[in-house]
Amino acid sequence: MASTVILPLDRSAVSEQAIPAAKDLASRTGAVLVLVSVIEAPSHLAEWAAARRPDDVVESWTKQQREVSDYLEEVAGRFDGDAVETRTLTGNPARQINQLARHVENPVIVMASHGHSALERLRLGSVASGVVQSALCPVIVVRQGSEGPPVSFDRILVALDGSDFAEEALGAVQAVLGTTGLTLHLLRVVETATVIGGVFSSFRYSGIEYYIEALHDEATAYLEDVAVELRDAGHDVSWEVREGAVAAEIEKVAASQEAGLIVMSTHGRSGLGHLLLGSVAERVIHHSTLPIFVVRPGA
Repeated sequence: MASTVILPLDRSAVSEQAIPAAKDLASRTGAVLVLVSVIEAPSHLAEWAAARRPDDVVESWTKQQREVSDYLEEVAGRFDGDAVETRTLTGNPARQINQLARHVENPVIVMASHGHSALERLRLGSVASGVVQSALCPVIVVRQGSEGPPVSFDRILVALDGSDFAEEALGAVQAVLGTTGLTLHLLRVVETATVIGGVFSSFRYSGIEYYIEALHDEATAYLEDVAVELRDAGHDVSWEVREGAVAAEIEKVAASQEAGLIVMSTHGRSGLGHLLLGSVAERVIHHSTLPIFVVRPGA
């Protein structure tokens, strides 16, 4: 299970929207919670420093570090009984967050998808994207302004496309939350919009319908096999095959299943009948009210 939960914060209310998910995950897994803020230097640091007196530069930097450190200690005080550490780092936010994750045990990063921009604060919109693209560990993204149900890891929706890449997310969520006893709903979407509007647009409708039916049968057999393996491992598993636009169907099923977490890979095997989970994950992150558990294949 997860041993370290990394929670990036930037002193904004938006970034703190990820706190409930991080707290619940740390409590569930017994992980250490690491609160981190990155003081981002100006893009032209040398020019900025040269334009000021050395004493002013040192004083300004020291003040920022003290303010950030005090803020993290204040937030840490909200976690009664939990093991909490704080880190104040300097540099490129996404790079520093991922670097930190490489030096702790069994990490998971939990962060908001947007934050307030300022010299000394994380720009969590672009930072979240940068973290996901380079992370060697799972990342749970909580979208800014989410007004969905309370965070819960009790019911989990897993989006699959039949590829080994996509299944890495399924393995990762078990490694983080537990290899038995999870309630999982598996979803595979036959993306009919791509088939109808793409390569097969010149075929007769009956031919398209036959192809979609074949994809549906293949997806059904695939999910049945995956479900059997998961049930044998001690998980409570259900599954379904949907047709339509992938991101939209993921959101619909998450709502109907009352899921508390959506699990997906950031990139799946491209090709006819398979999800392009890279772009789909991006759309789901931007629109879903639920936390998204994202895994970069091969990380």
